[in-house]
Amino acid sequence: MRLFFNVPISETPEIRQLLNDLRGMGRGMRTVRPTLLHLTLKFFSEIKEDLAESLKEKLIQVCSEQPPFQIRLERLGVFPHPTSPQVIWMGISPTGPVEELASAFDEACSGPGFEGPKEVFRPHVTVARCQPRMREGVMKIVKEHSESLFAVQQVDTVRLTQSHLNHQPVRYSKFAEGRLGIG
Repeated sequence: MRLFFNVPISETPEIRQLLNDLRGMGRGMRTVRPTLLHLTLKFFSEIKEDLAESLKEKLIQVCSEQPPFQIRLERLGVFPHPTSPQVIWMGISPTGPVEELASAFDEACSGPGFEGPKEVFRPHVTVARCQPRMREGVMKIVKEHSESLFAVQQVDTVRLTQSHLNHQPVRYSKFAEGRLGIG
């Protein structure tokens, strides 16, 4: 099973406009559906089904120990590099509370069966994927939104979501949900 802990992101008029602007760039640009926007905290590329149930317990445990907080979704950036953009993302600030939450999930899921590559956590929300040939247009829109504020959101819910790759586009289903600060 492919599972990940994430914070669901609510669509705002500013996010809707951004997605429309990106879609308007034409072929080679694939935006994320608004209902699928999320901030990934920890990803498990392949986990055994018997361990998936223990992830629900870890979700409740970590959520009960973390207070709700507020984030700002602002500015745009790209991965892997401005000379070859493939992913367009919205930045998160402040990063401290998000990093603490992601670290708590890392710590809770450090035992046997949860091994995997350790990646540097970079808080962001993916909004689109594009072909590198679109570099000029993508970097123009990134520059135009260097100071944009897309949303202010209260973070009080974390989901454990399953990713289904046998569908195009990828389909997600909620596996479990926890509320921050609720024991």
